[in-house]
Amino acid sequence: MKNRTLSAFLVSTVFLTATATVTKVSANDSTDSQIAQQNPTISSAQSASAQAQAQVDSL
Repeated sequence: MKNRTLSAFLVSTVFLTATATVTKVSANDSTDSQIAQQNPTISSAQSASAQAQAQVDSL
């Protein structure tokens, strides 16, 4: 009985670890693509900020 319970526990632990790893990889890919989509917007905002600072400095 103890061997059967231990075996079931080990199998479920391995399964959950493998599933968690796959989920983590999928989440990272999604995050990276979202960041890549926002990079042009960030660059545009930084450029506008630099232009505004230059105008303030000229006053």
